Amino acid sequence: MNRTVVVTGPPASGKTIIRRSVESFFPLQGEPFLNIGIDEVLREMVRTGKAGGEAWIDDNDAVLLKPGTAMLRSAFDEILDRVSAHSGSALIEVPVNARWFRAFTELDRSARALVIFLTAPLRVRRQRNVGRGRDRISDAGLVQMPATLPPAEMQAIMDNVETLLVTSTVRPLVETIRLCQGCCRLHLGDHGDAAGTVVADRATPTGK
Repeated sequence: MNRTVVVTGPPASGKTIIRRSVESFFPLQGEPFLNIGIDEVLREMVRTGKAGGEAWIDDNDAVLLKPGTAMLRSAFDEILDRVSAHSGSALIEVPVNARWFRAFTELDRSARALVIFLTAPLRVRRQRNVGRGRDRISDAGLVQMPATLPPAEMQAIMDNVETLLVTSTVRPLVETIRLCQGCCRLHLGDHGDAAGTVVADRATPTGK
């Protein structure tokens, strides 16, 4: 069964933790699944030389990007290409990016997708970023990267995906994990008629 889960949110909102908390559900479907995130793609580009000096890995094992580089855009495109070419289920972790989501909602697989949109105030994300290792980014990068999508893109997601979950990660982490795991279990099961759009932790029918 072709199912997709997209975990998105601004830097230090908890995307990787949530992705790891739900990835064990995918092998239960009995088919190979695509498990991909922007950090892995950027690291692969550095290792293979595709970065061309536009990105590198520092002593703390963090991926650094040259200011003004198009590498992030290239990484988004690479993820979209791999998702488009994959016929099975997929688990995707991406930062908030309007261009990527516009393209994703045009794919046929978006109709069977769960989008988990994580939110957290900038002050909280700054505190978390200080304690991060390989995933740490500069404070300037933290501020500059978008935390939300324009209304038109959010509407496109609501119109095209099967389920949207928007939830804050400021609550106790275990609560957020349980919420996301519950939605993921429902999404990966044969419950198409029960799916809905989940906004601010509330479910409403989509009509799909």
